[in-house]
Amino acid sequence: MPKISLSGPAQLLAVIPYHLGFRPDRSVVVVCFHDKRLGLMARLDAVGSEHTALAAASLLPTLVREAPTSVAIVGFELTAGETMPLSDALATAVVLERIPLRERLLVRDGRWFGLGCDCCPAEGSPMPADADVPALATYVGLGQAVLGTRAAMTRLIEPLAATAPRHDALARAISEWQEQYAWSVVTDVGDQLEALTGVGLEADASDGYGDAGRDDECGFDREDSFDCEDSFDGDALDDDGPPRAMLVEAALLCWRALLCDETSDSALQAMLPAIVGPLRFCDLRDAIIAWICPGTMTLDHVDPDLVESLRLCLGDDVRAPGPVPGPVSGPVSGQGPHRGPHQALRPPPGESLAPPSGRWLAVAGAHDDDEALAPRAIAARLERLCRATPTAHAAPVLSVFAAYAWWAGNGTKAGMAVDRALEIEGEHRLCGLIRTALDHGVRSPLPGWAA
Repeated sequence: MPKISLSGPAQLLAVIPYHLGFRPDRSVVVVCFHDKRLGLMARLDAVGSEHTALAAASLLPTLVREAPTSVAIVGFELTAGETMPLSDALATAVVLERIPLRERLLVRDGRWFGLGCDCCPAEGSPMPADADVPALATYVGLGQAVLGTRAAMTRLIEPLAATAPRHDALARAISEWQEQYAWSVVTDVGDQLEALTGVGLEADASDGYGDAGRDDECGFDREDSFDCEDSFDGDALDDDGPPRAMLVEAALLCWRALLCDETSDSALQAMLPAIVGPLRFCDLRDAIIAWICPGTMTLDHVDPDLVESLRLCLGDDVRAPGPVPGPVSGPVSGQGPHRGPHQALRPPPGESLAPPSGRWLAVAGAHDDDEALAPRAIAARLERLCRATPTAHAAPVLSVFAAYAWWAGNGTKAGMAVDRALEIEGEHRLCGLIRTALDHGVRSPLPGWAA
């Protein structure tokens, strides 16, 4: 993203909500710095004294692996003192790991406080107005909005309610597309078998072959899925409908229209079966993720014909530019000979735990505005898809959005998406894997765009 410079702690506090996507409250945020570059930003819910050690311990391995040159710890309070137990525990933990503690800050009632700072007024200072923080104009220009609460952010990906108009028709149409595709897989296999042996494959959709290639990691209920007497807009697909390749190419063209923002609401409804239907099949879902998230999955193991269809129908231009390489990680702070807890509070001989000198902070990037905007624009279009999808079919869509958000460096949105997907389908394997990665602070192989 373009270079963004901040002149002090108050401007950092103004920027944090733009990174998270919402205004935190009853939270402690740990901000990692790599020299003058912002790195990982982790938010934890404020907890009581009896839970602070566990909360701090859960985050510490991630901070150590991140190897920041310094960190800032920020409490966002509604009630005085509610974040202090966790903030104190985190401050102790990072010092024990010999990670330089740059700042301890607190935000409450529109004022910010520097904890343990002799030069900061005891009554705090007013938070700067957005208009007084030039960096925020860059965030706004990049399409980075701030919502009032985390719950409001979650609503951006909430699936279509069962009471919504056309919900049932959309759900049936998606199921019909999946049935048609599964049958086309069987037809392909039968054709290949006949070509090799001269013996054809005879089956009907009721004998189990109609689920060929389906992704059953989600515990999908077949009994309810394919009992469809009506189709979306009355255009049912026949058992001897279009071959597999045609279904795939049509689906990818619909995906392109979505990602390029070329669909009205009514057009999206009409395309929804072809966009959502493929995501129940692991090969198609994973190929789409690999295409729109370069570097997360290799295309070497994808069917070459499918790769060619991705190139021709989805297009190279929907692939976001390669993410900005992350900071080079040096030795992790605190490694080396064991030091007792009291010794660890003091720097080793000849070393200082003071934060680096120079300009307080500069967030720099190598991409121009258009390149930085692209991942956020695609994320917004995937959010729109989540909202348009009936709940019964939403988990695979949420998994694609979560994978994209994780790749783009937005752990907050990725976590929200996998949590909602797992509420719908608790055994969804891809969402379970992403949740495990998030819980352990595993970042995308190519660290993505600040979010």
